[in-house]
Amino acid sequence: MPSHKISSLYSLIYLILLISLSTLYILGVLSPAAFVFLNLIACFVFLLTEQQGPEICLGSSLLNIFVGSYLSPNLHFLSYKESISGFASPTIITIASLFVVAQAVQTSGTFNQIAQRLTQKAESSEKLIAQIALPLSGLSAFFNNTPIVMIFMPNLRNWAKENHISVSKIFIPLSYLTIIGGTCTLIGTSTNLLVDGLYRESFQTNLDFFSITKLALPCAIVATFYMIFIAPKLLPSVKDPLRAMQESNRDFLFQVTVPANSYLVRKSIEEAELRNLDGLFLFEVIRKGRIHGPVQKEFVLEAEDQLIFKGDHHKGVQIAEKIGATETQKVQDFTHGEDSQILEVMIGNNSPLINRSIDDLWFNRRYNATVLSVQRNEKNYANDFAKLPLKAGDTLLLLADIGFRRMWQNSKDFVFITPLREDLFKTDKQKWILPIFLLMILLPVLGVLPIHATAPLAAIMVIFLKILGSEDYLKTIDWKVLLVIAVAIGISRAVLSSGLASDITNYILKELPQNSDYTPILALAVLYITTNIMTEFITNNAAAALNFPLAIKLAEQLDISPMPLIMSIMIASSASFATPIGYQTNLMVYAPGGYKYGDFVRVGLPLNILYAIMVIILAPKIWPF
Repeated sequence: MPSHKISSLYSLIYLILLISLSTLYILGVLSPAAFVFLNLIACFVFLLTEQQGPEICLGSSLLNIFVGSYLSPNLHFLSYKESISGFASPTIITIASLFVVAQAVQTSGTFNQIAQRLTQKAESSEKLIAQIALPLSGLSAFFNNTPIVMIFMPNLRNWAKENHISVSKIFIPLSYLTIIGGTCTLIGTSTNLLVDGLYRESFQTNLDFFSITKLALPCAIVATFYMIFIAPKLLPSVKDPLRAMQESNRDFLFQVTVPANSYLVRKSIEEAELRNLDGLFLFEVIRKGRIHGPVQKEFVLEAEDQLIFKGDHHKGVQIAEKIGATETQKVQDFTHGEDSQILEVMIGNNSPLINRSIDDLWFNRRYNATVLSVQRNEKNYANDFAKLPLKAGDTLLLLADIGFRRMWQNSKDFVFITPLREDLFKTDKQKWILPIFLLMILLPVLGVLPIHATAPLAAIMVIFLKILGSEDYLKTIDWKVLLVIAVAIGISRAVLSSGLASDITNYILKELPQNSDYTPILALAVLYITTNIMTEFITNNAAAALNFPLAIKLAEQLDISPMPLIMSIMIASSASFATPIGYQTNLMVYAPGGYKYGDFVRVGLPLNILYAIMVIILAPKIWPF
């Protein structure tokens, strides 16, 4: 069954299930807590199918919970105001502003210059990790880690190529170090800001800018030592995925020479009907030793032109017979002309290409580039990928013209893994970046203004000073992340108001030792582990929002301070190392690093355990029960 039909079938089943749950609640069959619980279970299962993004799954669940609550003749546990409260939260404006500021820093070339300096003079992957660990974690503590990984990947790729070292030795450390740093301040990750927003709604006060640092910094120090001294021994050494993708194309490349008497002579590619062939793609023409590619539809053919096709060789034989050529020849070595280049790009989390196929996009015409292969997770598609719906994390090997990077380097369409063009950075704007950044950070630290005021102020200054274009700032915002956060806040309200949080905490406490000095610590351990497992399979923001009400209820029933529980949630929801899908930077390095799923488990699971032990021990000491 085609993938789009499978997706539609799953979506239909999910919709029917949600309607059934609301009907059962309206009829009084389900209690409010059971209704919300079953909605969330259905949402998590649907998320695991990867047929829709978390913003769709969580959003539809919240809508269903609100409709069921509103239409019920018995108990309206979730009001309209509560369900949309996340969209009016200052947290949303703050995170959107931080996206804009981070993009301004990226556009100025500051990250790129730092990356270049940090990769100098390192002679081994171990030395490189030690060299970049502190600066990388430090940057991630104050900036969104996605653009940091985006900029560092091409530079680390270059370093690995020059030093003949596999990128698999350095890409997982790149992702993990940014996650480690992101936990250390209030703005290091959107999850921390989300928890701060939930805390403000519950207690009418904000968390301090460095509140989480007291717990996260010791964890980060130990984790960094792990990354420098232990992780390199666990990381795999695999063939460069870029080289592997190029080699895999050889079995699908062949050449057909245009005979002098062929009807193709003096016809364009489009007139010769060589553009939309079934199972074949013409992407280069060699004429008198010069390579023309990616070849455009207007290109006029001549006798003795060598047509380079990619695809099914049997279909190639049919084409050869049709144009009067005597035979097809295998292409042994892939080459490209002086007016083209081989590039490796990735589909980012916010790319407009997600869920669209190469054919749907008319890729060659739209981007003036040819897709040679697609790598998804551990699988490389060297053929038959034209109708494959693209997903976040897919890596594309492109044959592109020389101006491709100028057009698309700063767009949301692609994340570049091969070298960036430095001339496209606005280096003349760097003089403004540091003052704006310091203003944004120092005012909250000094207690003058909260981050919810300084972040929008910094974003306005970035736009006013034209560091970003008048339209670019809207494109820099990851609207899906904002939607997930807004919806997660509404679901968090539903978990609390439906009584589900009370039911779960009662069950947890029932299973723990009663009236014991160890009961709060065990409750904290259960909460941390639950949150950490959830964040490996759903978004970190959703995991934090769903477990926050549990922290509040546990603290109330145990008559203890909620702070150690809340802070443990902040760490647990971001310390996602054991799967490639738990955190967006893990997904970013998955295919480009040539990793298998088990590589993340082998390297990341010990780090997850290390974080759990440290948080469970340190949180009650920093914030006594």
